[in-house]
Amino acid sequence: MKVRILVSLLFIILGLQVAQAQMAIVYKTKVWYDKVDEHGYRLIETDITPVLTPKGSVCPISISLNYYQGYKYPYFLRLYGRHELTNDDRLAFSLSNGKELHLYPCGSNLQYSRLGLIKKVPIYDAYYQLDDEQLNDMLSSTVVGISMKIKTGSKYEWLSKDFKEKNVDKWLKLNYEAIQKRLNKSEKRK
Repeated sequence: MKVRILVSLLFIILGLQVAQAQMAIVYKTKVWYDKVDEHGYRLIETDITPVLTPKGSVCPISISLNYYQGYKYPYFLRLYGRHELTNDDRLAFSLSNGKELHLYPCGSNLQYSRLGLIKKVPIYDAYYQLDDEQLNDMLSSTVVGISMKIKTGSKYEWLSKDFKEKNVDKWLKLNYEAIQKRLNKSEKRK
């Protein structure tokens, strides 16, 4: 009897530690790339985390907020994952303040990544530029829904693919804070 109780307690403790570790992953972010390019512009990229999963799919999409100096609006959302992303996919964020942000991709890539020893799987990424108002709305509101508007054929008919979102606004706020810390450190050094 005592052994069963001890084993049960051990599983409970291990379960709590795993849950805490998973929360730490979701709510921890850092800058993993901070360089000046050949034109003298600063590029700051933050960690990505798998927070979006298209409904009906098991392939999550990671999202991050990045800073590219030299553009009128230097903040970009980066989506990265196995779900197909193209230049025709418009991203729509529904916010708690009642607004819906429509973001248009300014670039997308198809890369290949190895899975196991033999099979290669496609990996997509896409960048969406945020203007000042969109960035402010994103950071000051809660994201209550996310969908991707997909163009079909040559007609401009838009179909919506919904995502199960998980803490997107919290993650992007952490990304933004990490970028601001880097930018503030640079200003202090000058």
